[in-house]
Amino acid sequence: MKNFIKVLFLSFILMLMSACGVLDMLATVTGSEEISLGTGNVDDGILDERYEFSSDEDIMMELSLDEPFDTSEISFVIVKIDGNSEVIQTQWYESVDPSWDWLIYEFYIVSYDGMLETGDYLVRVYKNDSDLIGEKEFSIE
Repeated sequence: MKNFIKVLFLSFILMLMSACGVLDMLATVTGSEEISLGTGNVDDGILDERYEFSSDEDIMMELSLDEPFDTSEISFVIVKIDGNSEVIQTQWYESVDPSWDWLIYEFYIVSYDGMLETGDYLVRVYKNDSDLIGEKEFSIE
């Protein structure tokens, strides 16, 4: 009987967490922990970690995984968040060594990519075209 009550209690807690969106928030946080953004350079890495940028700033990314990429190519997608919808701004592929589990990358260079509009964005990183390995929100002000 005690085990039944424990299972019933845990089920209730899980349903409550799901209804409040806590499980979704935990899943998002876990994926976001793999990416850091900021300003800096390839030699020294991210010198100023942050997630708000002006439209004329280059943005560095540090991607750190628990295991190797296990692929020779990853893709980046920048998405603008527009209310409840997402609009893809740009997408590209980069070659990586399959044994790497870490990458420092100038993923947005204003002189090359142009200025992003003011707003909220997501950068997503995929391997094998559909396996999301990290995402991070950032803003342009």
